[in-house]
Amino acid sequence: MSLTAYLLMGQEITLPKGRRITHWMDGQRMGYVQTEGRDLGNENNRRIKARNVSNIFAAVTEGYKTIPEIAEKTGLSYATVKKGLWELEADPDGARVLRSKGHRIHVFEVVK
Repeated sequence: MSLTAYLLMGQEITLPKGRRITHWMDGQRMGYVQTEGRDLGNENNRRIKARNVSNIFAAVTEGYKTIPEIAEKTGLSYATVKKGLWELEADPDGARVLRSKGHRIHVFEVVK
């Protein structure tokens, strides 16, 4: 029975039988252990992200100024291009790309 049945009708709550599943969010609170496989996957994701950002920066350097142009040049999705441009704008060493918002579509340029 559900919590509603318990509250409204006073019936007993019975949980389903079977394997218990720990949700990911709960796992973090319960001292979730990072495995070697996850570490390798995270490292691979970091390499792919760095390669994508460098490809996006190279496209902007070559003169591709809008997200559709950059996506067409690099072969990446719009979402990936946007995330890469955010990375380039918020670089800890200083922005490497500037966004111009005065146009109908955002235009990007390399910081000189």
